[in-house]
Amino acid sequence: MNKPLLLTVALLLFSSAALASYPYIAIYGDADRTVTEACGIGFPFTIWIWHHPNPEGLWTAEFAMTYPEGCVVFQNDPHPDIHMTVGDPTSPSGGTISFQDCHYEWIWSFQLTILPALETTGYIEVLPSPENSYEKIQYLECNFYYTLYEPITYNKFGYCVEGVIESKDTSWGAIKGMITE
Repeated sequence: MNKPLLLTVALLLFSSAALASYPYIAIYGDADRTVTEACGIGFPFTIWIWHHPNPEGLWTAEFAMTYPEGCVVFQNDPHPDIHMTVGDPTSPSGGTISFQDCHYEWIWSFQLTILPALETTGYIEVLPSPENSYEKIQYLECNFYYTLYEPITYNKFGYCVEGVIESKDTSWGAIKGMITE
């Protein structure tokens, strides 16, 4: 095999392995972690909050989330392996979750159904919890020392408007009416 080609393949394998060890927190619109935006108004869409730990694993995560104006969290389904929640990490006020088991691969923590009720465009974002004095998103390792570490915020989930809403009424009755129509 050609030496430059062999060197290129070795570097690609090394860089892929190195990237896989970085901790991430990300928002995706599917279980395969490929969808990063949704468009429409009046029709609910689903997002997942995904976590990728460092090599020492993930036991606990602390974060908060923000949403574009008019986007309402209609349903919030936590992962079945979450055994403790303090506050609400899926809200702007933030909170902390702890998994029952240590995780070393990608795992989702929440599956959220979002209902866009206004003609707004923006991003759903993961942010540090306002209660966190370090002003960082934090993960807790599974090792003996329970070390805190900061994941990389991998993406924002884009929301855009396609079409218009006939009524500007955003009461709960109007929002529920859009779903049942």
